[in-house]
Amino acid sequence: MTSQLINMIQSHFFMKIKIYMVFSLCSVLLMLFFSCSEPVEQKETIRPVRYQEVVRFNNEKQRTFSGVSESGTEAQLSFRVSGVLKSIKVILGQKINKNHHIASIDDSDAILDYEKAVAAQKNTQVQVETAKSNLERVKGLYENNNVSLSEYEAAKNKFAAARSDYSASQKNTALKKRELGYYKLYSPMDGIIVSKDVNENENVSTGQAIVKINSENDIQIVVGIPEKYISKIKKDTTAIVTFSTLAEKFFKGIVTEISYSISSSSTYPVKINLLKIDKDIRPGMPANVSFTMGSNDKNSFFLVPSNCVGEDNNGNFVFTVEPEQKGFGVVHKKIVQVENLTDKGFQILSGVNEGDFVVTSGIDKMADNKKVKFLK
Repeated sequence: MTSQLINMIQSHFFMKIKIYMVFSLCSVLLMLFFSCSEPVEQKETIRPVRYQEVVRFNNEKQRTFSGVSESGTEAQLSFRVSGVLKSIKVILGQKINKNHHIASIDDSDAILDYEKAVAAQKNTQVQVETAKSNLERVKGLYENNNVSLSEYEAAKNKFAAARSDYSASQKNTALKKRELGYYKLYSPMDGIIVSKDVNENENVSTGQAIVKINSENDIQIVVGIPEKYISKIKKDTTAIVTFSTLAEKFFKGIVTEISYSISSSSTYPVKINLLKIDKDIRPGMPANVSFTMGSNDKNSFFLVPSNCVGEDNNGNFVFTVEPEQKGFGVVHKKIVQVENLTDKGFQILSGVNEGDFVVTSGIDKMADNKKVKFLK
């Protein structure tokens, strides 16, 4: 009996060992299976970058003049009617969209006039219907020789006069309805409120300035050019604009207007439209505008911000950006020949071309042929 019990215990023990070994073997096989399977593809990290366009300068023929930025489109809004300002729904510096409701004048009298016009139109309509019915009756009598020709003509004239009065009342009603819109002021464009000249409950007159709106996306620079240089500046030529408040940033512009007459400051006003607008540029900011007086490129160089240029064992380099799709691009590392460091950035003799875009931040984290996302 004892030997049988021992045999049973030993059999049970070895059975447990076998089960454990089978379980361990299965675990090892599962681990080997998953370790040999294809690795999970890691999602590529797309770095955001800022960029700057490469521009060409001419060292000998360059001239710089002082100017000031202003909005390319400006609108001073006023009412077409006078009255008490009931509400004004904007504040200084507020960004608004086209057709935004800006202000309202008390229109209670205008509503009353419109209601009177509607009532008068209905009255003239009734007169037309009455005159028409009378004309049909008199016409029947006239055809049966029961009334004279003069009575028939009088009935026709009365019907024509009633129709004329009805037409006039229709036009007057339409006018009064259109005038109701004069008591509300709406923005004609997207822009920013730069001045607000009235307050609620003030009595405003026709044509009085209520607010001034500047467009946000078309900044231009106005610069005074001395008589000595005005003949050398042509329309549609390029200029480089810099701002003291925006260090190491420069912007390409196009000459759009050249004044024919001299201003009060004894210079000729010239307007330059910026091709790219920075969110930090506002109207009224002082600017420096550089023109190239000639087309000789013998002594020209390319200019990039100083934080665009890096250095390694191969020399100085920049990362240019090649756009691929909207908002994204690929960076390429390019070796450049650096000449001098100026207050505007590095002078580059070779390695980039005019119109290239160079990365302006985080170049220490860039790598050749990497995909990037453009920051506004």
